[in-house]
Amino acid sequence: MILLVPVLLVAGLCGCRKENPVDAGLLPGIWCKVYPEGVVTEGGVRWTFGENNKLEVRVYDVFAGDFRTEYMYRVEPDGRTLKVWEPMFGGNPAWAEYRLERCDDTTLVLVRTGEYAKDATLLEGKVTWFEGDVTFRRWVGNR
Repeated sequence: MILLVPVLLVAGLCGCRKENPVDAGLLPGIWCKVYPEGVVTEGGVRWTFGENNKLEVRVYDVFAGDFRTEYMYRVEPDGRTLKVWEPMFGGNPAWAEYRLERCDDTTLVLVRTGEYAKDATLLEGKVTWFEGDVTFRRWVGNR
């Protein structure tokens, strides 16, 4: 019996899958897009989750110029689903839905799970007005 307890304890601990931390309450603030290793860019992308569920996306590009777009967002009651939409389209807006794969003090990982875009530009079946799966790092000095 004494030998059985440690074996069960080890078996139980090995079977546990550690998930990434997700705290949607840490979402507000400024997040900078992280590019895959080896990718060289001439700018960057920054998402700012602000008050009143407003999301500002800023793209910095040395050659094409900088631009800013505003969206609306909400975190669904499950605390892991993020919905982002363009308010300018009125009753039938384009939207993208993401699963918060990780959201902590330093890292935000979003996995796109769906999109809808009436009259939006599609490329290989995907909405081109927004990011696919994306990883961010919190802007230094933010929060």
